[in-house]
Amino acid sequence: MNEYLLFGMFVVVSVFAGVWLMSVVRACNKRRLLTETRGAICDMSGGVGVSILCGRAYDIVWIERLLSEEYVCCEVIIVLDACEKPALFEELYRRYHLFRGGAIPVSEVTTSEIRALYRSRSRCYRRLVLVDALQCCVEMAWNTALTVASYDYLLPLFGREELLSGTILRLVAEVGEVEQNEKRLICTAIGEPIMLVSREAVVSAGGFETHWTRTIPRRYRVTLWEPMTRGNDCRRQKGAFQTVITLAMVAAIVVAIGLEVWWLAAMGATLLWIRAVTIYAKAMIIETIETECR
Repeated sequence: MNEYLLFGMFVVVSVFAGVWLMSVVRACNKRRLLTETRGAICDMSGGVGVSILCGRAYDIVWIERLLSEEYVCCEVIIVLDACEKPALFEELYRRYHLFRGGAIPVSEVTTSEIRALYRSRSRCYRRLVLVDALQCCVEMAWNTALTVASYDYLLPLFGREELLSGTILRLVAEVGEVEQNEKRLICTAIGEPIMLVSREAVVSAGGFETHWTRTIPRRYRVTLWEPMTRGNDCRRQKGAFQTVITLAMVAAIVVAIGLEVWWLAAMGATLLWIRAVTIYAKAMIIETIETECR
């Protein structure tokens, strides 16, 4: 009876591994399709707007990458304390030809003290909004950026993420697959966590400083099994080392079959299947990253 129970557990684990592999393959194939038809999909986006909330700004290079995003309905909101980082503030002021303007809107959530809003005079940087506010935790900075956000979907960033080309478009495409005005949370399960959330969901939860993700029903959440950032988590390992591990597992299975220890053979076969699934999924993820980074 115990052996049948073990066999059943191995079968269930193998099925879950296969389903996970299908999710990764489907996500990577969808990402490739969006990459090939990026221009046409940008025109058919349906006006879904995304406000990128930058809780921390460390350098100009990172900000420049965000502003180079090809998606049209997108804005970059940077929360910065001019008193704490005067050098970075002055560099942003000169580089993007900022001017002080715009009334400070009434906040829907708890925010830090906003001193002023700045926008760019340059036509190519019209999507940039700089908020001079008292420096605090990153969640409070996101709340401050939410106050001046113009779009209904928010993409909060910590300040170190290097988004892959087409990430915004991929998230918007996922939003377009459901009805408008639904409370939605789209997050990634591979690499650095990236979350796209509707503004209504965050406001209903009282802001980012609370456990806002718990207020969103699971039926309105979507998990994407594909990379969205240039991370170092997925690295190619040496082929010789991989081969040795695989041969060792195959040898263990053969020995277990020879000794007629069937439960051990089944466990070895399950582990070998999981290993094969992991290697194939990892190869697809790396290929997707390398394609987007070209």
